[in-house]
Amino acid sequence: MNQRSIIIDLLKGVSIIAVILYHSGLFTYGYLGVDIFLVIAGFFTTKSILYQSQEGNNYKLSNFILKRLIRLWPLVLIVCVLTLLLALFWMMPMALKNTAETVAGSSLFLNNFVQYITSSNYWDQSNEFKPLMHTWYIALVFQYYIVYALLLWYVIKFSKDKNTAISITVCIIFVLSLLLYIFPLLTFPQKFYFLPARFFEFAAGGIVVLFELKIWQFRKTRLVIILFSIIVLILSLNVNLEIEQIKLLSIVFITQIILSSYTLKIRDLDNNWWYKIIKVLSYFGIGSYSLYLWHQVIIAFYRYVFNYPLSCSDYIIIFIICILIGIISYQLFEKKLTKILSSNNFTQRIGLLVCCLITLALVSCSAYVYQKQGLIRDVPELDLYVDSDKNMSPEDYNSLNFCLDVDFPSNSKKNALVIGDSFARDWINILKESHVDSILNLSYHTDVDSILTKRIKEADYIFVANNGDFDIYYPLLREMMKKKFYRVGCKYFTKRVGIVYNNKRQFKNEYYSQSFCPDKLFEEKIKRERAIFGESYIDMMTIIKDERGNYPHFTPDYHLYSEDGIHLTKAGAKEYAKRLNVIQYIK
Repeated sequence: MNQRSIIIDLLKGVSIIAVILYHSGLFTYGYLGVDIFLVIAGFFTTKSILYQSQEGNNYKLSNFILKRLIRLWPLVLIVCVLTLLLALFWMMPMALKNTAETVAGSSLFLNNFVQYITSSNYWDQSNEFKPLMHTWYIALVFQYYIVYALLLWYVIKFSKDKNTAISITVCIIFVLSLLLYIFPLLTFPQKFYFLPARFFEFAAGGIVVLFELKIWQFRKTRLVIILFSIIVLILSLNVNLEIEQIKLLSIVFITQIILSSYTLKIRDLDNNWWYKIIKVLSYFGIGSYSLYLWHQVIIAFYRYVFNYPLSCSDYIIIFIICILIGIISYQLFEKKLTKILSSNNFTQRIGLLVCCLITLALVSCSAYVYQKQGLIRDVPELDLYVDSDKNMSPEDYNSLNFCLDVDFPSNSKKNALVIGDSFARDWINILKESHVDSILNLSYHTDVDSILTKRIKEADYIFVANNGDFDIYYPLLREMMKKKFYRVGCKYFTKRVGIVYNNKRQFKNEYYSQSFCPDKLFEEKIKRERAIFGESYIDMMTIIKDERGNYPHFTPDYHLYSEDGIHLTKAGAKEYAKRLNVIQYIK
């Protein structure tokens, strides 16, 4: 039962390398390596439960869950502790607050829910700087262990023919979950992060195990499985699948085929160079859990503190560090800790008690950091001070303007409508810092709907500012152009703000003179929109250029323009208000 398969270890080794390369930014579809892990997890879990259930009814739900906790929890907590310590030392308030959320979520095996609530989009560029954003997968796997083990425990306990009952149960789970994944009953983030639409991947691994049972020769079982397969086939033919869904389903199917050959032996190749490569990759597969847990922590902190975007040498350095740390972690922590904690019931209880205490400490520290909005030291660059009761984070400063999503009041003032997303709320702050809100009625809206159409008709001035193309607002452009209309250009302060902040420890005199250059795609977008909108275009970048033609990170009074690279701080909004002379747009 415990004998390793070089085929499965090789498959895991290739998958973890793909995931590392994807999170480094090199392998577009490398994230599908996680789906391979899900199928493998389903394979081993089903095999383990079936083995235990056939050995004199020794399958105990509590023992199964405890073994999984001993296997997963200690290393997760070690990673969480180190991540929080590094974040406390290196990160700015907003990034530290986000990391504290994921530390709490990861230590409780709930980070898939945290990621769904805070980000929703796994492919959001901000995730590149989140050290624990990848532990959503660990949370998903542990939730699967609990639900699946509980379900099969019930089936085994109350069924006369356990094998038949398990086979039918796994097939039903597979079909129902696959239908949830294929059909638009859930949103895409819900399908990505939550177990119901992911269960079919685990069940796919379980089906491979069931093929080994003689139960598949029984006529009734075969008829049930064939019937479900026909239903799924008919229903799926009426669905337009996206390319990501097709790739995922293909990976699941290919993984099933490979797993069905897991007993295959690779012999007589000891003298071949590619056999040595297979051995190395299979070793990575053996330590894939450690490699998975550490790689994103390394990549995210490297980007946040040392360099971004990554160069060729950076990729090599990161890959080597990931492999070395992963192997050391496997040998020193994962392998030895699991062996020690699994040796007897006493060490298990002590180990779980220690894990509970560490988790309590991590959640408490994370809650404190979250309550402090990540402000655990003075950050004069953001005008934030630990002992001040007047602090307002840039995130809250931007969010204040949600309250302006109201109709214009009836008075003698002119009406100014600001349309867009968080960039529009930045623009409202610039208007406020220019004090034109005292002579204008300000209203904010983002959706293209009847409310927006109504407010456009009532507006005297219209400003459109969004982090993206203007396309979604084109249907209303003719109506907007009847008013005094402006397109507010995009702004970009690079994602290197963490590096800028940490340079304070490196150089003193040049710290506040740090500058940047927008990438070519961004500059082309500015040129394109300037050509389209002409005098109605408000250039948000050229206006902040310094005498040397550079784009500074800091305002003249030594405050950062932005904390996250795209949204304005209060000091940034004030500086824009001075430079733009906003009153000219409402004359």
